[in-house]
Amino acid sequence: MRKEQINRFQFDCSHSHYLSALVEQKKYTDAVKYFEHYQDMFDSSTGISAGYAYHLSAKAHAASSHLKVALKYARIAQNKITEAGDSDLLAENFLTIGSILRDLNEMKEAEKAYRDAESIFRRNDNPEGQSRALNILAGLFFKQNDYKSSLTILMDAIEIARRLNDKKKLSFMMGNIGRIQTFIGNFKEAKKHLKLNIDLSEELNDTLEAARAYLSLGYIYLQEASYQEAEASFEKAYPLIIQAQSDRDEAIYLTYLGELYYRTNQLEKANETLMLASQKAMEIAPETALVGRALRHLAELKLLQKDFRAATRYCSASWVIMEKTDNKVELGVLTKIKAVIAAHSGKESESRRFFVRAIDMLAETGVRFEKAEVLTAAGSSKLFSHRQRLTYLFRAEEFYTRFNLKNKLNEIEKLISALEVPRQTVSKIVPNESGVCSEEIDYITANRDIIQFKKQLPLLTYSDL
Repeated sequence: MRKEQINRFQFDCSHSHYLSALVEQKKYTDAVKYFEHYQDMFDSSTGISAGYAYHLSAKAHAASSHLKVALKYARIAQNKITEAGDSDLLAENFLTIGSILRDLNEMKEAEKAYRDAESIFRRNDNPEGQSRALNILAGLFFKQNDYKSSLTILMDAIEIARRLNDKKKLSFMMGNIGRIQTFIGNFKEAKKHLKLNIDLSEELNDTLEAARAYLSLGYIYLQEASYQEAEASFEKAYPLIIQAQSDRDEAIYLTYLGELYYRTNQLEKANETLMLASQKAMEIAPETALVGRALRHLAELKLLQKDFRAATRYCSASWVIMEKTDNKVELGVLTKIKAVIAAHSGKESESRRFFVRAIDMLAETGVRFEKAEVLTAAGSSKLFSHRQRLTYLFRAEEFYTRFNLKNKLNEIEKLISALEVPRQTVSKIVPNESGVCSEEIDYITANRDIIQFKKQLPLLTYSDL
């Protein structure tokens, strides 16, 4: 009996080792077939080696988008591995379970699985695993637009990585912090962390991570309307992407480059580049946000070209994908595109409704730059009253002023100046000898805050204050 148990254990170990090699080499189809061939024997085995085989099979199925089967096998792995106690393999299996649940959009259950993994790594005094689990958990909150929780957890993960002097993890997490800060509009902090990400990546010769950091940095410059800096950053990213042979990052690069082209009025180049981006994205990740973003930018481009039929087509195609992936930021921007299309079609009330809905949707996500862009579009629309347009533009100006986005601030101030009523004397009112108020000369100041307040005074004349 003992000999039979030893033989079974050796069988489980040797076949698990082979399965591990297949998964490591990303030969997921081969791994699935191999597991299925020996599944009866794995099923009749107990203990950690059999659990490891089920864990590997779950990872292979998940990578092949067979999520429900993957979850089933990961739960079987959990039961088999638990017999050996709170091992690191059990924590790794919880990470796999969390990722499967995340992809199934079961966010609360995914969070629980990630926290279970972190807890086991901590109890086993495995700070590397603990830091990794926290980083993945931060990504889950980021996906749900909970940027505050994501940043808090990332800072805990970074503290552990610093104690370990793990530069690779530090580099990766600095990049993630930079991207979160980008989403909430704090571009100064975002650039600082992305530059740290680049320095560490180049020190480690991590080509792909450096490429992604340059892409993210270029994206910030793009949002700031610093177009030369954006182009320079993208130029640094591209050869690294080709060297790393990352089709996904090449599709992102092409999408960013297409946006840069249409923002600099190079519309034909933008069209060619965005078409290439959408084709590449469809080849490697159909029905994902990678495709949806390229299509959304094509819709933006077609608006600039006054091709509203094509804009509608691309907007609708992107909407289907973004709704399926529950990408609230992109849905908010697409709603703005719908507003512009509706205005062109003469559907004024519908256009106003879309603009208001877009602003509300983006406010819910916590992102600020995209919301400022929609506020600017609404403030530029003649469908709203003079007072409403100024209100929208002042709200956008407030964001650009707060984060010192000078190029965008100049643009918005021109729009505000064009809308403002003929400037009346803003006078200090004082009582005369009879107690009746009279006007004195305008209050002159060089203080930015007071100038800003004075500039917004005309808005009060249209309000009920």
